[in-house]
This record gives sequence, structure tokens and C-alpha cells, in this order.
Amino acid sequence: MSDVPMVLRSVAGGTMTLTLNCPQSRNALSLGMLKALSLELDHAAKDPTVRVVVLQGAGPAFCAGHDLKEMRDARFGGAYVETLFAQCTQVMLAILRLPQPVTAQVMAHNLATRDAQEGIGAFLDKRNPVWSGQ
Repeated sequence: MSDVPMVLRSVAGGTMTLTLNCPQSRNALSLGMLKALSLELDHAAKDPTVRVVVLQGAGPAFCAGHDLKEMRDARFGGAYVETLFAQCTQVMLAILRLPQPVTAQVMAHNLATRDAQEGIGAFLDKRNPVWSGQ
């Protein structure tokens, strides 16, 4: 395993930028990536100087979704998948519960249509009924 952090953190002017840092996998959500992101979100929640959190991806993609190669690996069984999804749930709830607003820096030219852009915006907006449980 590499010593390169899976998530990079920088803070400037009240903005914490968290960069998913596995461009070779298009920043796929492996168990390691989710754990690293969870730790950084926890750090953001506890830092009173942070006023906004920006999520971005290193390389050509923001995030490819779950790491399907890792999920298909024969060494991992059903317990692994349960752990992966539990960790993913923890990260999504951490984003929802952060006291700061969260936004994602996604390249618009990667989105195929205006509908896709609007869908991404609605998904990332914590006031969306999907996020708020309404």
C-alpha cells in the first residue's frame, strides 16, 4: 500500500477542501477511501475555523462510485460488503450532519446534459427532501 494519503486536506480562508486522491481508480469509493473521508469529515466538524467544506477529486474524475474491483475481489465476502456499505452510510450521514455547508467541485463538461447537472445539484443540496428525510 502506498504512503500517499487517499484524501488530501487543505484549509484556507475558512474553506476546507477535501480532495479524493486516487486518480488511478478515478477516486472510487474503496473501504480505505471511505474511512479516510470519514476521518476528514470528522476533523471538519470539530474545526470552528472551517465555514464551508468543498469535496473534489484528483485527476480526470470526481468519483467513479464504489470500487467494483475491490467488491469483486474473491478474498472479500458478504461481511466485507456489509462493512463497506455501513462505512458508506456513515460518510453520507456525516456530510448531512456537518454544521458547515458542503459542496462538490465537479467539472460540468463531464456531465452529459443539463438534466444531469440539475440532478447532481439537487443531490448535493442538503436542503433537498432526499437529504432531509422529508
